[in-house]
Amino acid sequence: MSLKWRLEKRTLPLRFVWKIARGTLVKKESYFVSTCDSEQSFLGYGEVAPNTRYHNTPEVIERDFQTFLDSALIAPQIAEFTLQEFGAWLDRLSLCNTLRFGIESAWVHFQSNKENKTVGEFLGVPRAPQIQTSFSVPIMEPAELEAFLRPLARFHALKIKVDAETAVEALDRITRLTSQKLRIDGNEAFDDPAALMHFVEGLRGKNIEFLEQPMPASMKDAYREILPRLPFPLIGDESIEDHADFADLAAQFSGVNIKLMKTGGYVRAIELLKGARAHGLKTMLGCMVETSLGISSAMHLASLIDYADLDGFLLLKDDPFGLAREADGFLHFS
Repeated sequence: MSLKWRLEKRTLPLRFVWKIARGTLVKKESYFVSTCDSEQSFLGYGEVAPNTRYHNTPEVIERDFQTFLDSALIAPQIAEFTLQEFGAWLDRLSLCNTLRFGIESAWVHFQSNKENKTVGEFLGVPRAPQIQTSFSVPIMEPAELEAFLRPLARFHALKIKVDAETAVEALDRITRLTSQKLRIDGNEAFDDPAALMHFVEGLRGKNIEFLEQPMPASMKDAYREILPRLPFPLIGDESIEDHADFADLAAQFSGVNIKLMKTGGYVRAIELLKGARAHGLKTMLGCMVETSLGISSAMHLASLIDYADLDGFLLLKDDPFGLAREADGFLHFS
């Protein structure tokens, strides 16, 4: 059986201006991979959410998809591959990770539909009894925070995006506006460990759940130095992509944020989540700005995590798939 493949680009307007330490978005340009058999009896879909931090630009994605198509023409038997065989074949193509995930996701969805299984059942991962996500608050003017936070009271935790210049003022205001748990995400914005620790000292006694990747991934020695001094857990995000030296990461962080778009596939993500736990690290599933296609894909792995940060589809004006829904801060498959 041969498979037909397609890559489609879509523009996804956002509900509000999305500003983090690395840049600002008002819309998301994403790609979607689809595959089907010649009779279109079974379909599969995967999301590809570009992120320049990981060098998967539109140009790279489109180039790598052509590489994939050229290889698929001479490997028509890929519909009969096992999951491990398909992953090994993709590895040989050296695709950028976000496209690799989109292709693997489409193939897994196709096989799951063919076998009449959920994605989790196909992957051998039990379903989580519940998935409670945080909601992300972008960098904004302090005067705008009260109105922005008001409708978010249903979420048990808020992820607060900060930069080095405005973090103190933003957190001072937010902690006076809400008693929700706060997850502080610096997106590598702090390059001075002393300034970071000054910021941290001001957070003592406040309802901080954890601090996420405040300094660049390259500052390994600084992470090793500050980890034992922090009054709350430290989560690594940009420091882990598609593989990991967990002994090294455990000396820098209390936990890791795994994203399917970073890892390049379900199998890699499962291996990383299990490896992190084996080394005593907390686990989180995160996301880019994504539709419910990408978010629901991550939801299938939620039984392997301690924290969920899967609000990407809630940032969109209109989600084109409707594969997940949120109620009272909990995520559900639609």
